[in-house]
Amino acid sequence: MHIQTETMREYGALILESGRHLLGLISGILDLSRIEAGRYELHEESIDLEFLAQSAVSQCRPMAEEAKVTIEIDAPSDLPHLWAEMRAMRQILFNLLSNAIKFTPEDGKVTVTFQYLDGHIVTCVRDTGIGIDEKDQELVFQAFQQVDNTLSREHPGSGLGLPLVKHLAELHGAVVTLDSQLGKGSCFTVTFPKDRVMALTEDNLS
Repeated sequence: MHIQTETMREYGALILESGRHLLGLISGILDLSRIEAGRYELHEESIDLEFLAQSAVSQCRPMAEEAKVTIEIDAPSDLPHLWAEMRAMRQILFNLLSNAIKFTPEDGKVTVTFQYLDGHIVTCVRDTGIGIDEKDQELVFQAFQQVDNTLSREHPGSGLGLPLVKHLAELHGAVVTLDSQLGKGSCFTVTFPKDRVMALTEDNLS
């Protein structure tokens, strides 16, 4: 009976994981389709980026703990708010964090950083993972493409996470860049334009 119970739990976990993967795939395809058709409408609001980071990290922490990867947040307390869509921003951070965790070996570290530089909000997700060869760096932003390496074969994905990051960022007028070297980790940076940065007020500082 004990063996049957354990087996049922394992099957249940596999079914749940498969369902989540399928739901994520369908959602990603729909979002990309709407964006490419020009039918994705942004619902913007004032976003507290430190709160957003805490929320995204909490969502990714079980994944990080299972992979034995540490996640850290580096954000100043006086960071201005950003005028953006919360759902899109959550998706951007979640996709970048989950991708970083996925390609970082045990005992590695993933850091999400927010900075206010020259009037821009700059978000970076840096990892100590396996890195991406220069010849493959454009490929990761193409839908349904995935760089072929040992970790990608062990943890296959939909190939939609990073393309969605790029498209959702561009809807906000932001620019996504990648700095990576094989064996030395990766850093994905999203730079938001000045017109989306809200003026520093007492509300921002409280």
